[in-house]
Amino acid sequence: MDAPKDFAAWLTSHEHRDPLYGWVYRYHSRSDAHSIALCKLVLRDLLEACQPLRDHALADRVVYGINAKHTFPNGKKKTLDLAIGTPATIDRTERLARVIYDPLDRSDGNKRKAAAELGISLKMAYNG
Repeated sequence: MDAPKDFAAWLTSHEHRDPLYGWVYRYHSRSDAHSIALCKLVLRDLLEACQPLRDHALADRVVYGINAKHTFPNGKKKTLDLAIGTPATIDRTERLARVIYDPLDRSDGNKRKAAAELGISLKMAYNG
């Protein structure tokens, strides 16, 4: 699980430039860039740690939403930082499998390296 370490590295390198004055902030309280980055890192760690979730993601049976709109049974509406569910339950979904395919990008398309990073079989990497 590398999310905490990777998030600290992201916070160190991320820059938010003030459009009016040009000042650079590492963290801006009115920006959700840090929340989005952390959600993606948590997703990556979940997929690395949970084989059934990874299998469902590769089959597109599970999706995720960042800043997903949700209406509770009592009618109250809320924006959730991160939601994981079936395609029918989340508006504006992203394929969870995209989180899996990022290692493929990092390994320059080498499926053997990507499979090793994810802890999946080479067969799954080719069929995913």
